[in-house]
Amino acid sequence: MIQDTTALSILAFAHHLDDPKTPAEIKARSRGWLTEADEVTGEGRTLVQALAQQQGTRTLFRAFA
Repeated sequence: MIQDTTALSILAFAHHLDDPKTPAEIKARSRGWLTEADEVTGEGRTLVQALAQQQGTRTLFRAFA
C-alpha cells in the first residue's frame, strides 16, 4: 500500500484521467510518474509541483465561475 503523500497526490490526479475502469497506478506508471515499485519518479515530482502551483489559480477561478 502506498503511503508517500507525493505518490498519493499522483494517484489522485491519475484517477481522473482516461478510462475510469483503469486503476490509477497503471495510469501513473504508463506516464512515467511512478516506477513499477510505486516509487515517485522525477517526472512525478514535477507533476506534483506543477499541480501545487495551480492550487490558488483553481480556487480563484471557481470563485468567479
